[in-house]
Amino acid sequence: MDDNLRNKILREVNKVKTYYWTQVQTNIAYNNAGSFLFRIFDFEKLIKKIRETIREKRFSEEFEQYTINRWYNYLTQLIVQDFFARHPRVRIEENRRSLYVDIYIDGNPFDI
Repeated sequence: MDDNLRNKILREVNKVKTYYWTQVQTNIAYNNAGSFLFRIFDFEKLIKKIRETIREKRFSEEFEQYTINRWYNYLTQLIVQDFFARHPRVRIEENRRSLYVDIYIDGNPFDI
């Protein structure tokens, strides 16, 4: 990850002022409708897209906090993964969609 992207992500995740879970991160409807979060690196754009989705899908307002939390978790995971990846004993999991492994340290798998 280049320094500009890392700095942008850090600025944007710091805009999250509240962080609370109303449910576990397994709501299939919310996950599918909120998959856009993996392509958005700007907090204001995220909020706009979340609110459009709430209107379109007629979701409750809890979809907003749920999706903000997932976005925050995703972006902070990218930052932590990038930090570890700078070490020569660390290898990044090639499958970006892996649910269980993000990095390997000395060949041992870890989920961030």
